[in-house]
Amino acid sequence: QQSLAAPEQTDKARFDTLYDIATEMFGKGILSRCRDHNLVLGRTFIIYQLRKENYSFHTIARFLVRDPKSIKYMYQNMEHMCDYPDYYASDLAYWNDFQKKIKGGRNAD
Repeated sequence: QQSLAAPEQTDKARFDTLYDIATEMFGKGILSRCRDHNLVLGRTFIIYQLRKENYSFHTIARFLVRDPKSIKYMYQNMEHMCDYPDYYASDLAYWNDFQKKIKGGRNAD
């Protein structure tokens, strides 16, 4: 059973790191309801990365202040992008940049 308590402090620190990277790449508004493609892509990358790190959909939903079903849907969209790399080449190029920044720190180029 999932706790409704706030995420652990170490989890929050990890989210903050990913949020900072996404904001640097796509601009402010990652947590907004805005449907701008770049902001949606930033949110999707945070979701996909946290899920790869074994965070639950419920925990990720608390970070992004969204419904867990929405988080799962966005995660599945990212999986779909990965299944069709030729079609989503430009979005996946951003994903690769996002991964580089995670591995090398926010200032990685």
